[in-house]
Amino acid sequence: MAKIESMHISNEKSSVSKYVTVSIGVTSMVLDSNSSYEDLFKMADRALYLAKNTGKNKVSFLSE
Repeated sequence: MAKIESMHISNEKSSVSKYVTVSIGVTSMVLDSNSSYEDLFKMADRALYLAKNTGKNKVSFLSE
C-alpha cells in the first residue's frame, strides 16, 4: 500500500490524501446450501469498508 502512495499520483479532489491510496477488502467463506455468492460479495464489501473506516490505505480481512 505504501508503495502506491509513494508514487505520488495526484488526488487533488480528495479531502483525505493529496495522493492516491488503496484500501482492499478480502474475505473467504465456504459456500453451502445456506449461502450464496451474494453473501460472499457482501462480506467482501464489509471488509473493504472496514479498511477504509479504520485508517484507509490498508488491507482488511474478514471470514466466517
